[in-house]
Parts: sequence; structure tokens; C-alpha cells
Amino acid sequence: MNSTTDAHNFRRLFEFAPGLYLVLDPQLYVVTATDAYLHATFTLREAIVGRHVFDVFRDNLGDSHADGIKNLGHSLERVKRTKLLDKMALKKYSDHRLENNRADNEARYWSSVNSPVLDANGELKFIIHCVEDVTDIGGGTTVTVEMPAATTPIDIRTTLPNEGTHHQEGTVSIVYVEDTPDNILLVRAILKMRPAIKFITVEEGIPALGVIRRVQPNLVLLDLHLPDINGDEVLRRLQADAETRNIPVVMLSADASKGAADRLIAGGARSYMTKPVGIDELLELVDSHVSHSENAR
Repeated sequence: MNSTTDAHNFRRLFEFAPGLYLVLDPQLYVVTATDAYLHATFTLREAIVGRHVFDVFRDNLGDSHADGIKNLGHSLERVKRTKLLDKMALKKYSDHRLENNRADNEARYWSSVNSPVLDANGELKFIIHCVEDVTDIGGGTTVTVEMPAATTPIDIRTTLPNEGTHHQEGTVSIVYVEDTPDNILLVRAILKMRPAIKFITVEEGIPALGVIRRVQPNLVLLDLHLPDINGDEVLRRLQADAETRNIPVVMLSADASKGAADRLIAGGARSYMTKPVGIDELLELVDSHVSHSENAR
């Protein structure tokens, strides 16, 4: 088999890969994309290859809050500058459908990673833009419970057990205290890979304290910046309450400083994760803490 045939076969192998991948050159022109990516973005290979990525994909001009493309640009520039992988926070994009020469904007939610491809001399040759479409998973509400195999959120005010009541043996639950819908959507999407987990979200710190005390979850994921009281104070109150001080709490924040992590762990947090959270990182953390919590109980 000659090199030309090898290259052709490799290209076809890549194009048929099940993941959503877009390949760019260092000047951000489209080199190729997988069939799955083309299907998800309603584009045609011949319509995008050779074009600049931001000529192909644009924010919805009618949405003054749309910033997905701007953030993608910042991420790609960081990859070009550092030659390191760059994870993006969950963002909303608009798909521009090319059929019948129309441009219909449909909101999509993407979890994205931009990864550099270097040559033997360490120079940047390509950037692989890898996305996961999590649109169909849905957004967050003030307080919701997601049961395994459930199709709709359940109002926690009518479903929580009475104070002091524990879940039945074998039930695993996680409370996520977070007020940003995109972050809730991302964590929910990741935890879909652990279908046995009951997933509860609360958007404010004070209501979360009551929910955590009643539910007695296996794990609490706690955002640092909340609308009513900050995560530091929620952690302090959980540690001061004999009913909740032994529940493992993991802090989530965009603050990557060592000082913040050290301060919160000293205050009782089991660990500290920097946003945007990675899929493998979160699953490993959840598996570790949930397993430890189940054994302790």
C-alpha cells in the first residue's frame, strides 16, 4: 500500500470517527471535519473546508448576549500561544443551516476542548476543535431533583424526605449548589454517565443548607460565588452543624489560585476543582467520594 493510499484511508477513517471534531490550521482555516461534526452543525464539508472558521460560524446577531464565538476565538488564540490543550466553559452557539441558502439560527449547547497538534520540532501544525453537543439534556431550575431514568425534573419541595430521614440503602445522591445554568447543564451532562446517581441542584446557599441537612447526600458540589451567601459561608455552616459536618464537600470555582484552594480545604472542604470542570476529572472525583461515603455509612 503506497503513501497516497495510506493518506486517503486515514482521512476516511478520521471522517467516519464518531466524535465531533473540526481540524483547523494555525491560521484558523478549516482543514477537515468528521461526518458527525458536519451533521451536528448542519454544514457540508465542501462548504466549509478552506474557509476561515469565523467565516463559517458566527454568533446570532440578534442575540446581544451571544459570546460563544468570541470565547472560541480566545481559546484558539491561547492554544496558538501556549501550544497546550484549552478547555472551554459550556457555551451556547447558533447553527447556521446552509440548506436552501437559508441561515436558520438554532441554539445549541457545546462542551468544547481545543487541542494542538505539533510537528517533530514542536511547531503548531493543526488545532483539533472537539465538541460534545449536550443541548438535549436541558437547563437548570432553582431546586430540582433528577432521579435515575427520570424524564423531567421533580419539585424538591414535594419530594424530599422529612428532616433526619436518610435515603434507602443503595441510593446515591449528589447536591450541586450552583446558580449558573451553563455550569449546571455541564455537570448534569457529565453525571449522565453515572445513571444510578440522584442529582439535586440548588441555586442559592441558604436553601441549600436545608436541602443538604434533610437529604444527607453522599457528596456536595459547592460553587464559591452564590447570589445570597458565598460558598465559604455555606461550607462554614455545614461544618458547624453536627448533622452535615461529615458530608464530603467539593468546592468548584474559576479561581485557580493555590491560596483559595488551601483556604477552603483548611475550612473543611475535601477537595477543590477549577472550572470549567473536566469530564474525567469530575467522574474520578465523584467515584472516589461516593465510594468512600458509601463505605463509611
